[in-house]
Amino acid sequence: MSLKEDLFIDVNRLDVEWLQQPMLYAKYGELLVEAQEKYNKLKDKLDYIKGKLFHAIKTDPASYGIDKPTDTAIMTKISTIPEYRKVLRNLANAKKEVDYLQVALRAVEQRKYTLENLVRLLSMEYFASPENPYLNTMELLAEKIVERRLLDENLEFVSINTHIRDRLNKDRS
Repeated sequence: MSLKEDLFIDVNRLDVEWLQQPMLYAKYGELLVEAQEKYNKLKDKLDYIKGKLFHAIKTDPASYGIDKPTDTAIMTKISTIPEYRKVLRNLANAKKEVDYLQVALRAVEQRKYTLENLVRLLSMEYFASPENPYLNTMELLAEKIVERRLLDENLEFVSINTHIRDRLNKDRS
């Protein structure tokens, strides 16, 4: 699953979402730890290669095309060697992955806060169906009309439902 799919919250299943939250946090936490470990190994490898190349160039600068082996000249030469550049590129990609997973973990934490607030809203009946005052007004008006007609017919007003039920039973017999 993608991060976007993992962060989705189904407001109709908050109980399930809450149960999945710790697993989601653990998933991205583990991925971050693995990415940091990979980054650290690449960083160590880069330092090793740099040290090895620095020593080799300092020992025999002529074979690397350097006349005067200053630290700046040696570091400039190291930055052009393909082996060093390849590890440097891999290190940059590993850093990007660590950064992405740190953002993902923060997003999962934000998901937790969102779940907490959704539960608060649910407890305040935020998601309850709103009452339609227009419908209530129309029902009252209809009841008043029926009440008035019943009074005109010298019938006692009980309720609209009782009256309708009685009329239906009378029509069936």
